[in-house]
Amino acid sequence: MNDLSYPNRRNLFLEGVFLLTALIGSVLFCQLRLRLCDLFADAEFFQQMAGHVGEKPWQYRILIPAMAGLLNHIKLPAEDSLFAWAKILEILFMFFTVIAFRHWLFLLLKDRKVASLLSFSLFAVLPFHHFFPRPYFANYWYDTPALLVLILGIIFLYEKRWTAYYVLFLIGTFNRETTCFLTVIYLLTSFAREKTTTLAAHCGAQFVIWMVIKTMLGKIYLDNPGVNGFEWYVAPGVTHYADNIRHLMSPMNYPVLLGIMGFLWIPVLVFHKRIGNDFVKRSLWVFIPYFAGMFLVANFYELRIYAELIPLFLSAFLLILIDLIKSPTQAAPDLSRPGA
Repeated sequence: MNDLSYPNRRNLFLEGVFLLTALIGSVLFCQLRLRLCDLFADAEFFQQMAGHVGEKPWQYRILIPAMAGLLNHIKLPAEDSLFAWAKILEILFMFFTVIAFRHWLFLLLKDRKVASLLSFSLFAVLPFHHFFPRPYFANYWYDTPALLVLILGIIFLYEKRWTAYYVLFLIGTFNRETTCFLTVIYLLTSFAREKTTTLAAHCGAQFVIWMVIKTMLGKIYLDNPGVNGFEWYVAPGVTHYADNIRHLMSPMNYPVLLGIMGFLWIPVLVFHKRIGNDFVKRSLWVFIPYFAGMFLVANFYELRIYAELIPLFLSAFLLILIDLIKSPTQAAPDLSRPGA
């Protein structure tokens, strides 16, 4: 049979359209981040990270500065070749994030064309975390890679591809320490589903990897300026916890805070019984420890820090939406349970 038959040519054409659209969308999104946000804080700040002399805790998120530093051996025709490479990496990571999200949706929906179309919904939700909050906060080099790590992480957990998962976990922790929440997702989605010994072994292994990397980075950058360990204080004598409580005291801040996930958390909460996939339904509970952690060690009102969780809430919303369209009055069966 001719491999270039009409259906195959059409599939190749559709794939090309998808990839081109994903690339254009990624470029436009990154251009908007350059115009509307303080991308990577600034070029000088990023250069300090690549030179390993930056301030902690930002210096700990070394993956992208290190990659840009290696690529910078190929000088680009730009005023700042290093920062130009950083922006190229940002575009590529956004591009692969869309592709990875499509694969995640395909695993859930079993329809490649629908998954391809719905994967672009990422671009509708991300602005709520990067553009809309005022004042605009800096968007850092580790934000988009962390989003990609989360998507690939849940894919590998869902498919139980442990070798790929541990490689990702190892590399991803050098980007941002929030990989620890992948362990929480594993615990939430596997509890009472796997043997206690298996659960303990995987959680223990991930904890050891995470702690070794955190300890190693702490020793390497011990003499760098900034705080050691976790960032408990937003300013001298002022904890993140106290500053976040102060922020909550103002009702004017609530419209922006409630806009997290593009307000998708509302229909997800209301129609959670319509989520026809137990893995997705269970994984949503990670938001509670995630939010609690950010409340203690970060400015929780910087909504960009929650962008990692968009794939969980967005996929849950899309499952709900599809189920409501198919059967408006009947909740979806859990197709992810054995025997369903």
